[in-house]
Amino acid sequence: MTPISAIGAKRSAGFTLVELLIVLAILAAAAATVVLTLPDARGQLRRQAERFAARLQHAEQEAVLSNRRIAVRVDAKGYGFRVQHAGQWQPLEAPGLESAVWDADVAPVFQQESALTARFDPAGLAEPMRLVLTLEGERVAVVLEPSGKIKVENETGP
Repeated sequence: MTPISAIGAKRSAGFTLVELLIVLAILAAAAATVVLTLPDARGQLRRQAERFAARLQHAEQEAVLSNRRIAVRVDAKGYGFRVQHAGQWQPLEAPGLESAVWDADVAPVFQQESALTARFDPAGLAEPMRLVLTLEGERVAVVLEPSGKIKVENETGP
């Protein structure tokens, strides 16, 4: 016996529009989760510059508190701190002032030299320094002023 109404008719194979929309919503939510968890290269460069600036600030405070001159030397691989003791510069490995390497793909830009050096004296004053860090075309500058003030700034240009 054949059904008279469409209610009892056999359903054809395939997906309904509602089922397709639900699958698309689930895929969109999964894609959004993946995109939100990816690291941001711009944030990585800024964090690297701020970490370096914080360590410079720590070196300045250490120079004042210990009544010793402290220097930082920056090159293409990373940076390290030194302390002047009996007229000689020696590596400083105090907590928070250990030598460090730049994160992957972060590169410092030097104008003429292949390295930069800045010094802090016990009075809190410093040799001025401007270090530009680059990552994937973005540029951030860490500026050390003679007064000892340290700033992190976005940089434009070559």
